[in-house]
Amino acid sequence: IEKLASLKEEIEGIEHKLRRPGGLWSEEAVLEFFESRLPESMHTAKAFHDWQSKNEAAIMPGLPDVVLEDLEALDLGGYPDWLEHAGEEYALYYRATPGERDDGVTLGVHIDQLPRLPDWLPGWGVPGDMPWRAEWMIRSLPKDLRRECQPVAEAAQGFADEWRYREPDAPLEVRLAQYLTKFSGYEITPRSFDLERLPEELVTKIWVCDDEEREIAFGKSVNALKAKLGKLVTDRFEAAANAEWERGGMKSWTEGEVPERVETPAGPAYPALVDEGATVGVKAFSKPEEAAEAHRGGQARLLMLAQPDQMAYLKKKYPLGLMARVELPRMGTSLEDLMALAAEGALGGRRIATPQDFAARAKDAKGKWYEAATVIAKSLDATFEAIGPVRQWIHENKKDRHLSQVAADLEEELAWLLRPRFVWKAGFARMRSHDRYLRGIRSRIGRLASLPLVKDLEKMERVRKYWQPWFIACTARPEDPALWEYGWLLEEYRLSLFSPDIGVEMKVSEKRLGEGF
Repeated sequence: IEKLASLKEEIEGIEHKLRRPGGLWSEEAVLEFFESRLPESMHTAKAFHDWQSKNEAAIMPGLPDVVLEDLEALDLGGYPDWLEHAGEEYALYYRATPGERDDGVTLGVHIDQLPRLPDWLPGWGVPGDMPWRAEWMIRSLPKDLRRECQPVAEAAQGFADEWRYREPDAPLEVRLAQYLTKFSGYEITPRSFDLERLPEELVTKIWVCDDEEREIAFGKSVNALKAKLGKLVTDRFEAAANAEWERGGMKSWTEGEVPERVETPAGPAYPALVDEGATVGVKAFSKPEEAAEAHRGGQARLLMLAQPDQMAYLKKKYPLGLMARVELPRMGTSLEDLMALAAEGALGGRRIATPQDFAARAKDAKGKWYEAATVIAKSLDATFEAIGPVRQWIHENKKDRHLSQVAADLEEELAWLLRPRFVWKAGFARMRSHDRYLRGIRSRIGRLASLPLVKDLEKMERVRKYWQPWFIACTARPEDPALWEYGWLLEEYRLSLFSPDIGVEMKVSEKRLGEGF
């Protein structure tokens, strides 16, 4: 009886894989099995027990004995219990329960695996479902393209056969579009498919669990789950990485390299120096941009701790104009930020990885604090000289029927360029020529008086298709350094379009901007 119960449970699992609940287990097959094994001449319990003691193995059924169908013909290999991809293993669960949240295939993902799970991988489902999945996708094509993919079942099976034993390396719709383009001779793109039409049972679900296999989250979108669990994922990753890297309370850097990147069992980590205020620490980050930003601050703090005499002199003699002195504190930039930026400039503005390299750079920096501060001050003074006229123009034209769009665009640009702590966030290398962007805005305003407005609006349209989505993201996550580099690319692009008289530091193509942030 225990053996039969175990077999029945195993068959039920297969039935869910094949979406045939109750369709395989056969009481008739079970009866036929025992009838074929038991002697017809046996009529008493004693005779049965005597026979059983000598023929135990003969009455133990296997899977083929409890079903009427040929299991080998059912392609059970197409419904694996584990999915292997890029060195990771994910559990697969099957349920044929229409209307329930886990109807279909569910991918089991440990929370620490989530960052490495490609957002497109669940879309491939399992090999056994691929002919059905591919056929649905082909039938979702516009009628003119669908007609060229006839016979649909043949095309779907051909694709499934081609990818049966290959590891997916791109979104399913990309590879299917390429296959159908060759199959039909007509260009089919990934966007041609209407993936919203996929039946619910073909939408792979994602179940995220913790170390004890308790559910943390459940959903259909990898990206949505990553966004929802982002802080938890980051905290777990950094806690594991920092078991080796984290330390604090350093007033000098005497030992221990801080490489830009290290490999851990959970993936790459990014160690960095960290400014603790009166001391410096070391911490590993999960994102390289955050690590780079922290390391800047840590390096500057170390130099400030190492050369208090330079700090004391510069605090009294920082060569900043009156307008900048008055306005910067109102805009979230402190004297401490200005000192740190001068320290960064004195160190040469590059990443330092070893205490030996830092000692050498610090020695060279001793006579460069004031020089670096002068470069910063010159750019800031020029920036504040331009701010007044720009703000006045925006104020005068923000309600103008013709110029209000330009005014709104410039207002957003100023919000980015002069955001809280903009001096430190820009960094020494960019602050030394930060005034170019304000001078570029003044140049643009000047051109509005001599050139048709439509010229400016045409250029603005080219900029805003990249600017607007980025600005929305940057406004929502102003402290995310991963977004900042794209902002500077947009500024250089603006200069090239609106202010050709102001030099650019790099050429920025629309192709590069189109790659996104």
